[in-house]
Amino acid sequence: MRLEIVRGTIFLSDMGPAQKPASVAIALGLDNAAAVDALAARVAKAGATITFGPQDMFWGDRFAELTDPFGHRWMLTAPKA
Repeated sequence: MRLEIVRGTIFLSDMGPAQKPASVAIALGLDNAAAVDALAARVAKAGATITFGPQDMFWGDRFAELTDPFGHRWMLTAPKA
């Protein structure tokens, strides 16, 4: 997977053994609430564990948190519909 951020590139890799749970969580901002639900369902089907949500939050976003099979924590967020 490749993410481009401010003219830079971040590469995420699943190479190598997972030593321990990740010490950071990656937040991925999406365009709309339906995208949070769709991506959460897609990654769960691919082996991620949904640890929270998706649900509407008091601060105005649709939010979900998951852990991928390698121990990386992800937060998915988008404005509520």
